[in-house]
Amino acid sequence: MKKKIFALVSSLTFVTLTGCNATETFATSSPSSVQSIQFKDITDHWAKSSVETAIKKGYIDGYEDHTFKPDSNVSRAEFIKMAVTALNLPVQGDTTGSTWYVPFATAAATLGIYKGSDFSLDDMNQPMTRLEMARVALRSANKDYQDSKAITNDPSIMYNAAKLGLIQGLSGGQLGEDEATTRAQSVTIIERILSVKSGGKLEVDQAAVNNAELVLKHTNIFSKMPEFFGGVQYGGANWDTSKLTVETPDGLWKGSIDQIIAIDLEDPSDPNLYMLGDFNKLHWFDLMAYESSPLIKDGFMKSYVLYFKGHVDYNRDESIYSTQAKMPRYSLTGFEGTSQDLVAHYLNQAATIYTEKVGDVPAFIIPKNAKLGVALSLSLSSPARPPYDSNPQTVVRVQTKLK
Repeated sequence: MKKKIFALVSSLTFVTLTGCNATETFATSSPSSVQSIQFKDITDHWAKSSVETAIKKGYIDGYEDHTFKPDSNVSRAEFIKMAVTALNLPVQGDTTGSTWYVPFATAAATLGIYKGSDFSLDDMNQPMTRLEMARVALRSANKDYQDSKAITNDPSIMYNAAKLGLIQGLSGGQLGEDEATTRAQSVTIIERILSVKSGGKLEVDQAAVNNAELVLKHTNIFSKMPEFFGGVQYGGANWDTSKLTVETPDGLWKGSIDQIIAIDLEDPSDPNLYMLGDFNKLHWFDLMAYESSPLIKDGFMKSYVLYFKGHVDYNRDESIYSTQAKMPRYSLTGFEGTSQDLVAHYLNQAATIYTEKVGDVPAFIIPKNAKLGVALSLSLSSPARPPYDSNPQTVVRVQTKLK
């Protein structure tokens, strides 16, 4: 470890940058003197409380004109300094001059909350992105992620940071991974880190978790529909995105599901409602006729929709595999309802939805009060024409209850 830290310091020392905190004035102020400072640009700002707390704790400063500039970008060096200072990590070395950040980067690297692979050492003065902020925050709040063996790919970082409450979403729960981090966001995140480390439980932005889960797992069914998919998977299996691809043994057909998106029809703020189009035309199929099938808006909004996105990689024999299929076929089984229930317009299980004809909306509707059997299974298969084998495969099978 000593060799790694020495290498880090040596590399950083040769980088010539402008000191990021040169224009701030309260760096040497005592906590008591800082508390009396009133910043004229945070009065109505959403982060006012966090900013005032951070100033009192002394890990960030204001400007000489009595502004905080909450929406200004934060550099990588500045954020690392704030994190190290807030965490009270030991800092050794000269913190002045053009390479003032070196001791802070060294302290962060020693703990494992910053790694040289996170971003180029000659770009320390570049704006800190939200993804980079999430990475440092997650490692700071959970020491398991400080381990070099921890899975720290970008989707995993954003998902776990959102799940812990460290990262809140932007508009509609969007993650904004590549967007620059602001001063207000920085102090808010650091206050969340400190809260977690002191045993606190953070408020979680479920929309952000759903979006992060979609990126990581290609689905949000586990966070959006825990009452259906939150149980134990049979055989101790874990969700495996490779199972979303169907490739027939004869090598003639291959297709994949790109995403399985759970949509809450009762939530007007659900960011994926737009996928379903005009609700004045959206029906669920009663297995009888298009004319008799009910509109979803007429008493069936207390439901989820599972929306499938996918593609076909190749179809090398159209006499065996249907050309109408735009993705693998999908099925969802494990409900106690019967076909007669659907005919009677009693929606107690998964049903196909459509606007003009079955198949034009790649989705199921699932009532929230559906009665489940022992297990809920989601399966995929190829669009093989009878009598050819469609090669069905189970993507997930969740234990729902014991009998």
